Amino acid sequence: MGSWRTRRLQGVALAAAACLALAACGGASRGAAQGPTGEPHPGGTIRMLMNYDGPDLDPIHTTVAATAFGNQLLPIFDTLIRVDAQGTITPRIATAVTTTDGGATWTVKLRDGVKFSDGTAFDAAALKFNWERDAKPESGQTSDARQITAMTVVDPTTLQATLASPNTSFPYLLQGPIGMIGSPTAIQTKGAQYSVAPVGAGPFVLDKRVPGSSYSYKKNPGYWDAPRPYADALEIRLIQETAQMASSFQAGEADLMSGPTGAAVWRQVEDQGTRVLKPVTFGGYAVWFNTTRAPVDDVRVRKALVMAMDPDDANNKADEGAATVSDNIFPEDSPYFDPAARIPFKGDLAQAQALIDSYVAEKGGPVTLTWLTAEGNTRRWVEAYAQQVNQKLKNVDFKVEVVTTAVALQSFYDDSFQVLGSSFIGVDPVLQMNQRLACGSGRNNANYCNPDVDAAFKQALRSPDRASRVDAIKKAQQVLWQDVPFFLQSRAINYTATSENLGGVDSFAEGLLTLDSAWLAKP
Repeated sequence: MGSWRTRRLQGVALAAAACLALAACGGASRGAAQGPTGEPHPGGTIRMLMNYDGPDLDPIHTTVAATAFGNQLLPIFDTLIRVDAQGTITPRIATAVTTTDGGATWTVKLRDGVKFSDGTAFDAAALKFNWERDAKPESGQTSDARQITAMTVVDPTTLQATLASPNTSFPYLLQGPIGMIGSPTAIQTKGAQYSVAPVGAGPFVLDKRVPGSSYSYKKNPGYWDAPRPYADALEIRLIQETAQMASSFQAGEADLMSGPTGAAVWRQVEDQGTRVLKPVTFGGYAVWFNTTRAPVDDVRVRKALVMAMDPDDANNKADEGAATVSDNIFPEDSPYFDPAARIPFKGDLAQAQALIDSYVAEKGGPVTLTWLTAEGNTRRWVEAYAQQVNQKLKNVDFKVEVVTTAVALQSFYDDSFQVLGSSFIGVDPVLQMNQRLACGSGRNNANYCNPDVDAAFKQALRSPDRASRVDAIKKAQQVLWQDVPFFLQSRAINYTATSENLGGVDSFAEGLLTLDSAWLAKP
């Protein structure tokens, strides 16, 4: 059994299998060590800049990740647990998550006395209510709670959950959508309006949201981790273009900025002496093919497209060569790394054309497809890829459609896209790969399904030791690159820059921020 300790609760264990705290995810590097020192100063309004928005404010409707929407939701909800970039778990509202039967049944212990910002008790009954709601088909794209087949409220602070099958990665889920718990009172009384103005137990309370533009939060005076939050308010302004966001930050219009794109811009910001957080995990920025939508439902088309794309050239055109191009899900220092499991970049163009010709002869042509992208740095990558494919392959018409981030996310969730980019990262590869690639998984946006891959994931989820997990994930990788449901263009790093006036901010997971502990030297 593994255990992790927190700064506040010595000896309180979040226990699962010993393999869970792996050094497989890379480290968290930082730029210049700037910022105020000494005791946190209370008061003031923290000003933050970000790239992305989401569809609404209900965690079960969106992606809870730093590269998507997680940092807008964290101020409202907090999480049951917190995981750093190395996979180490520390308690938050949950003080312990334990199993005694190999991951089939889990016991979640909650802090006593925690309340939602509307005064409702955050107890085991509230947790059970949320997970029952999350499991309903109409709740959205998440499937995490649907693996729970039974729940028992043991006492006010203890919930026991039985899973459909053993899952030694279950604790990691408690930082995601099912780890962001809402007030049952608010959910029941607000109805459909809950997703517009949710109520959680986080450090801040939502004051106002202007979709696609800004967020305003006020301090939650009843926050469980007093005296946090130190700031009186938090303001988030959304700017899609990373270079424009950096200009605003450097002009003193914000205390921090965060985003996953524009590696060249972030390099320039760090070179100027600004502290930049750069958590590195497995995976990266992925290009997903919807395997149920023609023409990318055919593996011949997917392979031909990938073979015609040149990420190094796209990197030079879109990001001044600053991004880290990768043809493997895992970095070379990861135990999961398999040198044979490489995405077929820059393949034989004659073979790629033969695959297209074979498809056209059978299905008719030309091969027409559309890649949805938002404005900003991502668009430049997409346009570079489309240009490569259209120039190198005959009978292929690769179009680019520029949409808002919210529209792109919605098309991802409702399966209306053909090709779309999205980050594929996390702190536990077994959990993330199963969620994104297992048959029928709620987050399997590629709609990919291969029984051999599912068998490998099942082996990994049931394995309490690292060697067995590594073996299973390597098996899965070998099959994936035969099917090519996606490819990685580069490592996805959610950068965060902090001003010299801001203290107490660090990152965890793939770039979620400790905004509860942030404070201003001169509020």
